[in-house]
Amino acid sequence: LYMSDDVFVMIFLVLVVVFVAVFSGHFFNLDLAKRKSSMDTAKKEMMDKFEHDGFNADRILLYSNTKKECAFLIDFTNNRIRFCDLCYDDRLEVQRTEGDFLLSSIRGCEFLQTDAKTGGIKRIVVGTFLGGGVGAIIGAFTKGRIIKDIKLVFYFDDVIEPSKNIYLLSRTKNGSNEYDEVQHFADEVITLMKVIIARNTTKR
Repeated sequence: LYMSDDVFVMIFLVLVVVFVAVFSGHFFNLDLAKRKSSMDTAKKEMMDKFEHDGFNADRILLYSNTKKECAFLIDFTNNRIRFCDLCYDDRLEVQRTEGDFLLSSIRGCEFLQTDAKTGGIKRIVVGTFLGGGVGAIIGAFTKGRIIKDIKLVFYFDDVIEPSKNIYLLSRTKNGSNEYDEVQHFADEVITLMKVIIARNTTKR
């Protein structure tokens, strides 16, 4: 069977494309497996540490995306709140950030979103000392805007570490599925913070 040079080259190119696609998918799956294994190990180490410290989580709020996982764990009995932030660095190694505070030291909380184009900020404020009243929403974004980053900021009655930033998501579109997921998580956190801050204000 005779094949022209053009047909031969076309078949060769198709085979190369298939080969690259198969092996790219293979290595991509290996990469995902490696990342998941690293994250699972980091989470287990963290929970073992909490158990060793005698921290009993009565309430756990979780958020995750393809690049990170974070959790807020509250021990009402011992008046503690812990922040755990696990994220991948450029080498796909898990970097861990933790924070441990007294529940009674929380004075405020903000949910901040920065517009990628204008730099404008939309914030949901919890805690009257921040201005705007408890739960006030300051600023707004049109649906479909590109969001540079989304974070939660907690404020404490603590001279050593008066605030804590928790970055949740970067470079996303307002109204996307991942945006809606992080918004839902933030709503849960803010609702809980309202109760805790109101109790702390009453006790003072």
